[in-house]
Amino acid sequence: MNGPTDESNSTPPGAAQVEQLRARRDEVPADVAQRLERMRRVAVAELAPARSPGIRWRGPAWAGGLAGTAAALLLTVTLLRSGPEDGFERLLLADARELAAVAELEVLEDLEFLIWLDQELADADPG
Repeated sequence: MNGPTDESNSTPPGAAQVEQLRARRDEVPADVAQRLERMRRVAVAELAPARSPGIRWRGPAWAGGLAGTAAALLLTVTLLRSGPEDGFERLLLADARELAAVAELEVLEDLEFLIWLDQELADADPG
């Protein structure tokens, strides 16, 4: 703290320098003031195109970033909702069907064997 300040009468920083420059502006000859004004306008005009592409570029960049984020979010949600458990359940059902078919074939083979055995026993028994 440099010293007591009056909060109610506080001035923004640099206000004294601005007042000094305004006072000196009145001392500058008119032709010099006009040349300075033209030079300032040329400098501002040269800076304006350099700033414009940056401003124009921001719009598509935000839109593209937002679209990319939305697409990534949609892909993530889609993958999470139809996760690997759906495929796993389908695989289990396919395995169960294959096992049932194999078991049915084994039963048929067993039945054929029993029928053959019965015929052999009937043929072997003469009476």
